[in-house]
Amino acid sequence: MKSQNQTEISLSFNKGFRLLNDYQKAECQKDIMLALNITTKQGFGKRRNGKVKHDIIAARKIEQAFAKHGIRPRNVWGE
Repeated sequence: MKSQNQTEISLSFNKGFRLLNDYQKAECQKDIMLALNITTKQGFGKRRNGKVKHDIIAARKIEQAFAKHGIRPRNVWGE
């Protein structure tokens, strides 16, 4: 049985990203990259497009970054 930290979410967060204006996108991307220790734009793109699986902790950090810009968790995940 997997612990809560090991449960994986394999979804893109393009849906939430489309809801942001250009300034918010840059800020949100920076927040996510810092929170997840992502060092390249390519690494961020793989996360954004769902090519890298997110564990629960990473998913919550992504949701928190979007919440700073008024995007609810239910509006973050998906294409």
